[in-house]
This record gives sequence, C-alpha cells and structure tokens, in this order.
Amino acid sequence: MVTLDGLAAGVKARFAVANPGSADFQTACPGGAWFARADEQAAAPYLVFTLDPDGDPQRQTDGSMLQKWTLQTGVYTDQGRSGHAPAAVQAAVNKCLPVTGWAALASGVVVHCLPRAPRGEFSPKARGGKDVFLSRGSWQLLVAGDSTP
Repeated sequence: MVTLDGLAAGVKARFAVANPGSADFQTACPGGAWFARADEQAAAPYLVFTLDPDGDPQRQTDGSMLQKWTLQTGVYTDQGRSGHAPAAVQAAVNKCLPVTGWAALASGVVVHCLPRAPRGEFSPKARGGKDVFLSRGSWQLLVAGDSTP
C-alpha cells in the first residue's frame, strides 16, 4: 500500500541530484525540497510541497489499488531578495515532475503526474514568517500500488 510518507519520499527524490531536470532545480532552489515545512536553516529560495489524497482509493480485483493525490508546491525566498526569476524557477520545478517516467516508489508507482491550476493555499509564513512566495504549482498524481496494508 502506498503511504503518505512513501509518496512524499518519492516526490522529494524527484528533486534529487540524480534525476533528469534536477540540475536546473538545484541551481534555482539551492535550499532544496521540503515536505510540509522547510528547515529554519534552509537556504533561499527553497521549495515546500504538500500531498493530499484526492478521493477514495479504487481497489481492483487483482489486489492492486489506484489513488489520486494532489501535489501542491510553493517556492519561497527571503523578503527583499532579488535576482530570482519566478518563471525560470517554476520551469525548473516543472522539469522535475514529468507526466510519466517516475522511478518506482517503495510500494507502488506514479502512473501519471498532470499539471493543474494551483490553489494558492500555502501559508505565507513557511520559515519564521519572513519569507514570500516566488512561484507555486499543482499536480494530480495517479498512484498505483497493492492494496495490502
């Protein structure tokens, strides 16, 4: 069964050095990618992402399961900091999240990752209330795995 922690680790791995497109991300976001909340010591800019289940899992007769998830990303930077182009930062994030071709998760696989319009529900105070949005994005993930707990 695909868990929230397992999926979060899989998403974070998409921004790691070994994945295609991650070199642009490492340059654009030297603070890295963080699940739910960034470390106080993270360099700016940095990415924070959240994952929310989108509906109930669909259990299949062969014992497998399909689950939709909503992935929200927000890139933050220090107030008053210049030199970062929001469009270039978002393009670097997009390169790390292809529609298909994700490596297997610990207990499943991302079947597709489709871009969606961002909801903009991130907190403006990700790191001590001093950071501001640089860019944000949203994707729908369809994840397949087995249905055993």
